[in-house]
Parts: sequence; structure tokens; C-alpha cells
Amino acid sequence: MNPLLRSSTPKCSFFAVALLAATGCSFFLFGCGILKKPDLSRANGIARLRKPQHPLVVIPGFLGSKLRDPKTGKVLWGTMGNILSHDQSYRLACPIVPDGPDAGEANLEAFAIYDSLWGVEYYRKSLRILWQAGGYQLGDIQHPRPGDNAFVFVYDWRKDIVDSAQRLAGALEKLKRSLGDPDIKFDLLAHSQGGLLARYYAKYGSADVLGGESPSRPTGDGAKNLNKVILLGTPNQGTLEALKILHQGVKKVFRPMPPAVTFTMPALYEMLPPSGTTNFANLDGKPVPIDLYDPDSWVREKLSIFSDEQQEAIYRQVQKGGASPSYLETRNAKSREFLARALARAQRFQAALAAPAPLGQEVAFYAFGSDCIPTLKTAVVMEEKGGRRIYFEPGRYRRDQVADRMAKVLFGPGDGTVLMESLLDLPEIYGGAAPPSREAAVNLNSAFFVCESHGLLPNDPIFQNNLFYLLLYGSDPISGHAPALAERAGS
Repeated sequence: MNPLLRSSTPKCSFFAVALLAATGCSFFLFGCGILKKPDLSRANGIARLRKPQHPLVVIPGFLGSKLRDPKTGKVLWGTMGNILSHDQSYRLACPIVPDGPDAGEANLEAFAIYDSLWGVEYYRKSLRILWQAGGYQLGDIQHPRPGDNAFVFVYDWRKDIVDSAQRLAGALEKLKRSLGDPDIKFDLLAHSQGGLLARYYAKYGSADVLGGESPSRPTGDGAKNLNKVILLGTPNQGTLEALKILHQGVKKVFRPMPPAVTFTMPALYEMLPPSGTTNFANLDGKPVPIDLYDPDSWVREKLSIFSDEQQEAIYRQVQKGGASPSYLETRNAKSREFLARALARAQRFQAALAAPAPLGQEVAFYAFGSDCIPTLKTAVVMEEKGGRRIYFEPGRYRRDQVADRMAKVLFGPGDGTVLMESLLDLPEIYGGAAPPSREAAVNLNSAFFVCESHGLLPNDPIFQNNLFYLLLYGSDPISGHAPALAERAGS
């Protein structure tokens, strides 16, 4: 297969793309030329010529699975009410004390994929196209029927990614038995965080290898069950958006999850950029040395729940509950202990993913993404009257001349969430310095770029059209790596 697939999507001006990223909308952008998209409303020629050869399993990304209380059935993530109000979002917090009294309350159930909201189709459209144009028959992964050959694996995106990979391993083993074919191989379509889950499963199967100080050698236990793995907007080198969510909470138009909740989610730490990445810089672009994996840095730089705003909110909550003032100090101490454990495990997770696959057990990965939307690359550190402050967006400087200088430091090419270089598993290139040489951790057979935002990548028709050619008509996977650098598709 050609190492670099090309899209016919015409180029748009940077300002038009920036407007699209800022508004989060999909308005038609004048001046971008005529956008020709394939018609996938009915079965196309390729689906009639060749039927799916391998069952397909779709793995959504962060926030992509609906969650509910298994005891009461109350949906805590997946409804419009969950977005409009965050009164119940505290139920989404994970326990920060192992085997603590609140551990049982955090055991939520992933029960469905997040298909749509306010008329905007997220995964629903892509699943429908699999049936309409791809010839797939969507079934229940737990209870497949004869003829089913496409399934959705939902999981608790808050929790440790290894835990989710273990659940995927169990689901695929059960599915093999249900389909009556112990030698069957699956294709995986993994979006965002789901791609990290798929990569871990390919290397280690159902094993948790993060217990020791040094990472275990990959066994390839999951690879033997896989044919092709499509990584869609996967942060193979992490994403600084994870730190932004830990610091600000899930904050779009509304604020459904405050930092006190997102701080407790192990998966977010595992999606942070790895050690050695330049995550912070001043307004001139000069790197500011802040160790993201040192818990003391979070307290000193007032990140996440250690910010003045969050400390005041926690203090008000303590007063309202009638607890003693010393409770805040005790709570902060437990939070620091949790943070230290989460950061240490995140580093072991990243090391485990970076370990080379055993010979003969490599999996061919195919990367799809976007590189036309300004994406958070480096947080800007500003010295202000009240002390040092970290910016993930221009904020108060949005209408100031400083905003242009800040934007040059803040953003790089990507899909608005994941940088192009992270998807391609490329070493960081910062300040014109030569990138360090290292072995690629992801065996990319090809890379393909469209122009779409992170959350809507699964719905892009050009991606979908090329996905069907890859799944239905592509040759058997051939081990090999994509080029060290990839041009933008359509250029």
C-alpha cells in the first residue's frame, strides 16, 4: 500500500481554518474552493465487489462511551442534561484512595457509544456508513448474531487504559468463541484514546505489566488476534490537551466536569506528553523547565486542583459540609499521594508502549488524522503581578497584541486536540533543533490526512471512503514503517 495516501480536499486559508477551530462549527468556508466529497449514502462499488474479510471492532475515544450507575441505571454521561449541568458530574470522579470508602461508588458501567448530541452526529453517522456503504452488519459484541461482522467496544474512558485493554482482551476472546472460529483475526478502528488501548492490547494482551519499575518485554499476545489496526487521531506521543483538561476540567460551551473531577481520572495522565517533551515556554518561545511528572511542580505551579480558584472552591465545600479547616490539608495530602501514583504509572505506561514489539508479532497500523487546525503544542508561562501563570489559550490577552505572539508558541498543526507529530509518533522538533533519533514505537504502514476536527474525524466522508478501500480491498498487512515525515494530504 502507498505509504502516503492523498486526499482531494482543497486547501483553505489559515484564517478560515482558525475560524472553524474557534467556533467548533462546520460552516461552509467561502474561498476554500469546491469541496468534492464521496457519496456514501448508499452502497458504493467497492462494497459490492468485495465483502468484509475480517470482523471489525470500533473503539471510541475519551468521553466516547456513555456511562451509567449499574445499580440505579441513572445515566451520568451521555445525555443533554449531563452537558447542561455539572451538579451530578461529581459522580464521575474516580477514587483517589485505593480501596477507600468511595471506591464502590465510582464503578460505573459503559453501556453504549456516544452517538449524537443536539442533532450533531458523532459516532452514529460512522456506524451507519459502515452498514450502508461498507457492507458491514453491526451486532452486539456480547451477543453476536449470525452474519454480524462489526461491533462496538465501549469502556470506561476515565479509568486506567490498561484496565480497558484487559476488558478488550476479554471481549475479543468471548467474541471468538461466539463466532465459532478460534483463529479469526479482527480489524480494529480505534479513535483517539481508543488507539492507545489498541496498541497496548496488541503488545501485551490481557497482562498488566506496569507493576514493576522496569517495563516488561512485549509478548505480542494481542497481535496474534489482529489483522489491521486503524489509528484515528490517536495521541501516540500524548497530547497537552490532557493537561488542559486536568487543569480546567472539560470546558466547552458549558462546564460539565470541573477540575476536581477530571483530576481523579487515571487515563488523562496516561495521555500526557512523555518526559523530555517541551511542554512550557515563555512568550518568546524559550523553553521553561517544568517537570510535568514531578508532583511538586503541580503544587508549585498551581495546576489543576492546586490552583487558587480550585483551592477556594474546595475550602467553601469543606465549610459547607461542616468539616474542620484541617480537612483541606488532609485532602490535599491525599491528592498529592494520588498524583504521584498516577504520574509514575503514566510513565510506566508510556515506556510499555514504546518498547519494541517482538519479532514476528508486529502489527501493521494505519494512521488517519488532520493537520489543518491550530492545536495546543506548548503552554505559555507568563510572569504577572500576582505571580507566574500558565496559559493554554490566549485568555485575557485574546484582544491584545500579545495574542499573536502567544499563538505562535501555543499552537502547532493538528486536529484541534492531537498534534500531527503525535499521531505520526514523530520525535519533537522544537526551536529548529534537529529531532533526536529513536526507534519508532508504532509500526505505521501508511498515514493519511484530511481537514477535520478531532471529534468529527470518524464522520469525515473522505476518511470513510479510504477506510473502506483499506478494509475491504487492501492487501494483507506488510510489516514496515511509514516515512519519517509526511506531507499534508492534498498538497
